[in-house]
Amino acid sequence: MDIICGKCGKHFSSIEAAREHRGNCKEDKENDGLDFIHSKDSTLSREEQERIINSIRRGDPKRDESKLFNCPSCHQTSLSKNGINGLYECLNPRCGKKFTKDRVFVNTGFNNLGKEPFNKEKATSTNAERIHVTPNSKKEQVTITNTGIEIRHEGKPTSGSANVPGYVYLNIDCSSSMYGYKLQQAKKGACNFARDALTKNYLTGLIKFDSLATLIFEPCNDISFIESQINTLKVGETTNLEAAIYLSCNLLKELSGPKAIVIVTDGMPNNPGDPQSSLKAGEVAKSQQIDIIAIGTDYADHEFLKKLASRSELAIKVSSEKLEQSITSSVKLLPGNRMPEIKK
Repeated sequence: MDIICGKCGKHFSSIEAAREHRGNCKEDKENDGLDFIHSKDSTLSREEQERIINSIRRGDPKRDESKLFNCPSCHQTSLSKNGINGLYECLNPRCGKKFTKDRVFVNTGFNNLGKEPFNKEKATSTNAERIHVTPNSKKEQVTITNTGIEIRHEGKPTSGSANVPGYVYLNIDCSSSMYGYKLQQAKKGACNFARDALTKNYLTGLIKFDSLATLIFEPCNDISFIESQINTLKVGETTNLEAAIYLSCNLLKELSGPKAIVIVTDGMPNNPGDPQSSLKAGEVAKSQQIDIIAIGTDYADHEFLKKLASRSELAIKVSSEKLEQSITSSVKLLPGNRMPEIKK
């Protein structure tokens, strides 16, 4: 075991030694508590190291799980400060990204540093407490809730509100028939889509499907990360659309706000039971108030796409040359979630 004090950099080989260091660290000048980080040379898994660090933290009210912050990339409460280099490192094994202090924000855009960690259950609860912000003038009052922001002037509401983020999963067909030009078109369109979706206050996630459905990344707003992950897509074998839709549903059901799935395919699903199995999965998504936009090219059947989509106008059939353009422009079909300007 090799655990490092996040303030002075001292190494410890046992939990007991690390606990004894609390209160004795010469670099803890403000007496605001210590945190411990992993050694890069440790042979332990990330999960094992986290269990050890949590055991060290236990009993120290200044350094427990409340010092984990919301990750701007994966949106989990898994960001820990590295006291040696001053960066914030995500402890989520599927993310692991590092950020400077000014990048650590919760989804709503409010700085999360030095405050309690982002609590998803509390934030999405219909019984969430209102937060009142009282300006210097007694004539104005700002109320922030899980559903938005209300501004009152002299007791009367003013126009404008700020909506919670929307979430959309791109489901991209990576079956063997997508090889080459079509997959390149899909990649370019997906990158454009994620960038434009931010203008409607949507975070984009990605699921690829061939013989299996695979989560590539959860909804986030880091465009450079999104583009790098999209460009890793490669073709597989068959077209298991059903699995992709169910995976999207499972990931979206825990989120609040507008939700959508955008399906991109060049043919018909061919898993056992298809096409009915995929249509049934689509009905499950719709029952969870998830909008489905279906984009098809080449061998995709337009009538099937109409049945799959939430409404017939959300089903699009295009030539492969226009696939990128169609994916990009499908942002306009997302449920309206633009954050309007707040005015008196």
